[in-house]
Amino acid sequence: LSSAQPGTRAVLLSSGPGSGAWFEHSRLADGAGLGLVLHDDLDVTDGRVVHRDGGDPIGVLYLRIDVELRDLVDGSGRPIGQQLLDVAIDGRVVLANAPGNGIADDKSTYPLVPELITYYLAEHPALESVPTYRTADESERRGVLERVGELVTKPVDGYGGAGVLIGPAA
Repeated sequence: LSSAQPGTRAVLLSSGPGSGAWFEHSRLADGAGLGLVLHDDLDVTDGRVVHRDGGDPIGVLYLRIDVELRDLVDGSGRPIGQQLLDVAIDGRVVLANAPGNGIADDKSTYPLVPELITYYLAEHPALESVPTYRTADESERRGVLERVGELVTKPVDGYGGAGVLIGPAA
């Protein structure tokens, strides 16, 4: 964050009170001394990110949103996400966490984690992973369907427990 321009402030950009992580966002922003903003609070003026209430320009954005930044639109349909990306590309705002960093939260990558650890760290995982099956693969899907009463199943795009089925309830 040392590359943030002097006279700017840092904020946590949240999806808002409708997000299951709103409480966490609020506590995190408060504890880290960050402003807590929603996308409708932001504007891009003269190549700078500003809060609509005025004050210092924003020099650092910590993204905690439920959509990809490039897809973020405000209430009037304005592509604020793409505007924020353009300002970041120009070096006028620092993104504390890069767009796309949510890949680690994507359940479809879970089966690959042991291989990624071995490849990038040249070591074996310290803990064994929970078996994760890719039901897009026909043979894995058949195995899951045969044992669905013994498994916890989760949709790959689910979050916050939505769509989770446990054992016989499946």
